[in-house]
Amino acid sequence: MTQPSGLLVLLGLLSVHPPLAAARPCAAADSAGVLKPSDQGFADARQFEGFLRDHGFVVHCVIRSTFQSFIWAWPEAAFLTDRGDIEVRFFPSPKGAERVRVNEARVGSEWRYSFPGHRGAGDTLYAKDRQYFIRAGRWLLLVDDPALAAELRRGLRR
Repeated sequence: MTQPSGLLVLLGLLSVHPPLAAARPCAAADSAGVLKPSDQGFADARQFEGFLRDHGFVVHCVIRSTFQSFIWAWPEAAFLTDRGDIEVRFFPSPKGAERVRVNEARVGSEWRYSFPGHRGAGDTLYAKDRQYFIRAGRWLLLVDDPALAAELRRGLRR
């Protein structure tokens, strides 16, 4: 997968993978990791994809997230859209993502994010560009574009 500007550099394991329904085919590099019906987060990803489409997004690919196996064991997916990439973690309880706390700090030329209450080998991530975490019910979204973050926040308030 071609790394978009500001994509996370995780301390834990990384895995990247792709689509449920696509407006255009995924790039060959993305299609190796297409989210499949047998994947744990498939049903949740379909629901979130519907939210995006209802709000005018064109979803090109839905792939396994770089968040994969990072901190929490809950399902996740990455959505490659016409407005940018969106990573989503799906929590089991109705307000599960709302309980997540994110500490953000500038460290030299990087940004550091930690998650109080989730200590372990993979409890911290670093990024060269600022990341935006958005909590909405069961969904924890991660994007690296402030305009996209603002647009998603507006859509989630409706």
